[in-house]
Amino acid sequence: MDDIENLQSPSNAIKIKYDLRRMVSAHWALLVKDDFGNSRAAEMQTLLQLISLEWGEKLTKLSRAVLMRRHFQSVKEMPSPADIAILTDHLTSELNPCRLMWKTITNCPVSSDQTTDVQ
Repeated sequence: MDDIENLQSPSNAIKIKYDLRRMVSAHWALLVKDDFGNSRAAEMQTLLQLISLEWGEKLTKLSRAVLMRRHFQSVKEMPSPADIAILTDHLTSELNPCRLMWKTITNCPVSSDQTTDVQ
């Protein structure tokens, strides 16, 4: 785990851990159902415990740390004030012709023959 910073997608490592754990658990259950004293069942149980102990601490903790660090280091760009002004002017010009009516809100732009204005 020396190259944890080089992980391209640490979330995949966490997902693989859970999938591998489920697969080993299912295999162990099949072995126990077939023959309870089977040595392979004991090996699967040992492997399951190792996955829980080793990967539970090392892989998950380090992968989540890398994910959190990347999240906080990501650059979040804000729109420029000029773009916000242009958007505001556009929205204002589009909404000015609309008069809200009690009966029909979707009639935009509204003709002058509709009489029930929202007050």
